[in-house]
Amino acid sequence: MATNGSWQDLYKAAMLELNSAKLRSQIQLARAAMQQRSEELVQDCGASSLAEQRMMADALWSLGMLERSELKSDFEARNQSSDNTVMRHGTA
Repeated sequence: MATNGSWQDLYKAAMLELNSAKLRSQIQLARAAMQQRSEELVQDCGASSLAEQRMMADALWSLGMLERSELKSDFEARNQSSDNTVMRHGTA
């Protein structure tokens, strides 16, 4: 998967994405960019490298929370829709 832009830009785009249809792909792009950057940082053992690795770890955690929240919202929306269908047909 090709990534355009820095992992930080892709991370911000994912965190600010309001369209749930685009959110998963935004998260995947950000994760791919972080993986690529992480591989680059393996060669660099400096303090700035360690700081960036910590930032990426925090960003990955946040993306995971966002993804779980989105999955939960999708699940709840499907259940609500299912409940409404049952109520309309009088089988509740």
